[in-house]
Amino acid sequence: SSLDLSDYRRLVIEDYALAAASSDQEFAIAQYNLGVLYAEGKRLPVQYNMAVKWFYQAGLAYLQKGNLDKSRESLQAIQQISPGHSRAVELQAKLMSAVPSQ
Repeated sequence: SSLDLSDYRRLVIEDYALAAASSDQEFAIAQYNLGVLYAEGKRLPVQYNMAVKWFYQAGLAYLQKGNLDKSRESLQAIQQISPGHSRAVELQAKLMSAVPSQ
């Protein structure tokens, strides 16, 4: 099937953002920024499902690198879009298991 202009633009923006990330930390930043683009409709139509996808991926990447604060920011971004979203619940559970109990 052929891509329409909006599909092409979306793919180009996603590919560019991810290719621009040269380190794991920058990769997470690119993922988070893609979430922002979709959530706010900057250069792309607002698509909350795509925003959640990228915020979730960023949250996992930050968590893997031990950056709990940035992972929490990703979680909060998902919760602003859809508080009970399954990916928010999953990311929150992963965050809670990563934080040592006191």
